Formats: sequence, C-alpha cells, structure tokens
Amino acid sequence: MVGSPCSAPSAAHGPTVQTVETRPAPGNGGSREALTVRLATSGDDSGVGVQAFRRFGVSRLRSWGLHALVDDVELVLSELATNTLKYGAGRDITCCLSIRSNVLLVEVTDGSRAQPLVREVSLDEEGGRGMFIVQQLADDWGVSGDGTSVWCTFGTG
Repeated sequence: MVGSPCSAPSAAHGPTVQTVETRPAPGNGGSREALTVRLATSGDDSGVGVQAFRRFGVSRLRSWGLHALVDDVELVLSELATNTLKYGAGRDITCCLSIRSNVLLVEVTDGSRAQPLVREVSLDEEGGRGMFIVQQLADDWGVSGDGTSVWCTFGTG
C-alpha cells in the first residue's frame, strides 16, 4: 500500500459520516471521484456500525459505476468492520475507499496494533473465517506499517 488516504479515527457518538477528502480519480477523466470518508461508531451500536459500513461501500461503488465489485466489497467491509469492533483498540473505526490507477483501495483503521490472522476453522465453528474471506475475495491485502489499519485492493478495470 502506498500512502494512506485515511486519517486517524476520532471519537463519535453513534454512526456518523464525515467527508474527509473528495478529488477526481486519476486515469478516468474525472468521471468518477475518489471519496475518502470517515465513518465512526461508538458504544454498543456495533451492529449499526457494520451495517453503516456496508451501506457506505455499496453507495460509493454504485456511484462510481463499480457494480461488479458491490457484493465482494460489501462482504469484505462487513468482515473487516466486525473484526475491528471485536478485536480493535476501541469502538471508533474509520473506513476509507479510494480509487487510484484502476485499483480500489479499501482500508479500515481501528487504532489497534493487533495483527489479523487467516485461520483454518472446523466446519462446526461459528466464527473465525473473516480474514480468510478477505484473502479469497480481494486481489491483495495487508496491514499498515504502524499496524493500525487493514487494507485490501480490488481491480476496477
């Protein structure tokens, strides 16, 4: 990942959407915009926060004309948001989506330095598949240098 468009999460009460950056996406004549949004959730509204992340992702992808990516990115956002709420350093999480050079970057930041794990789970386990799903659906994924963000990419072309 080259340089993060995300900024650090800030405290909020309930799901909120704050536009951090809007600029034309490179390489497409400005027909789409790269929009970075801070979506923070606090308290015991984790289900609402995950739902807000999914809605945000679907809305952005549709507005950018990336309909073929909607299902995969919606599922990845759900998994990443759930992981940050379950294992993160706090209840404030940030989600950024941006397009650069025909690559969609999805980044979720929670302030925790805990590393996500791709695990093998048995068929009867109810959880533990989140990062496996991310690994299978995204073109690439990783963790920021400071360990506070998980990112993944999808080709848009």
